Amino acid sequence: MLLLHFGTPDLLVVIAFPAVILAAVMNAGRAASILNAAPLVWLGNISYSLYLTHGFVQFVTTRILASGGIQNPADLPYVTSVSLFVGMVGTTLLMAAFTYRTIELGGRSHLRQLLRLRAGRHDVGLRGYSGLRAGPR
Repeated sequence: MLLLHFGTPDLLVVIAFPAVILAAVMNAGRAASILNAAPLVWLGNISYSLYLTHGFVQFVTTRILASGGIQNPADLPYVTSVSLFVGMVGTTLLMAAFTYRTIELGGRSHLRQLLRLRAGRHDVGLRGYSGLRAGPR
């Protein structure tokens, strides 16, 4: 990431990024214990939900501010701005945790059951087909 800040060509960054990921994955020392901390693992689990919900929270917050006559959030006082930021992050985390539990995990479970049912029907159908039997008839 630091390479992007200094204007390094994109191709070099693309080539270096997998090396950084591999170094992080293969590390068994202190970095591994930090990266495997429960809060970071939890953030990794809900990351897709975070991605999907953060835009909604930004949109609603912007609309609420606009309805209050605030067109430019940069004009807010520092304490109000920090409070708004903390509230937005908290709301996004709560929404992401909720959608992860209800939609992602629920959908994943439903899909697994559906695939098991189809696989079971497929196996039954093949066993019932006499053309696929092994041995003498």
